Amino acid sequence: MLGYETTTEIAKEALETGRGVYDLVCERGLMTRGQLDSLLNPEAMTAPRATPATDA
Repeated sequence: MLGYETTTEIAKEALETGRGVYDLVCERGLMTRGQLDSLLNPEAMTAPRATPATDA
């Protein structure tokens, strides 16, 4: 995953240039298109999944 500093730089550049975050991340070589597609897949983000148990 990308860190806070990197993501804020990308977001700032996207706002200033009107370019997409997806394209900027790929151009910088931070992630491949395949990695981004997998990470940003709406089905993967919304599908039910097991949550780790926490000690309360």
